[in-house]
Amino acid sequence: MFSKSNLDHYDIGRQIGKGGFSKVYLAKDRRCRRPLNIALKLIKKDDATETDRAKLKMLQRELRVHLSVSGQHPNVIELFECFEHNDMVCVAVKLARTDLRKVVIGRKKRRDIDEDSSVLDENEAKSIMYQVLSGIAFLHQRGIVHRDIKA
Repeated sequence: MFSKSNLDHYDIGRQIGKGGFSKVYLAKDRRCRRPLNIALKLIKKDDATETDRAKLKMLQRELRVHLSVSGQHPNVIELFECFEHNDMVCVAVKLARTDLRKVVIGRKKRRDIDEDSSVLDENEAKSIMYQVLSGIAFLHQRGIVHRDIKA
């Protein structure tokens, strides 16, 4: 399931996110003539317990599903590759230009908006929701339920 790639193929930059078991870095793939900015997620794997092995199997299943729809819809993030490196599973995905949470926080700071004011106008909200729901509908049509939607 995993490719034969390794971390030597990537120029890894600053950390741009983290979760309970992973860290996400800005990276570039050296194998490309014009390297794209990608998000490289490094997930710790620990085969010590049965629970950890079950989590790894779940991750592998999730990655297989993601690979099966990657590049087929503009509102589903493209997964380029996944590979194992030492004690990690490494996942390279297309880097999103921004996320909705950062847009909202940035606007609130710039405008000094109070709690009752709207950060997005109706047309912006409609456009964003259309994109989100379009991606979700695409997944649902293929029998896939996304259980971790974030701004």
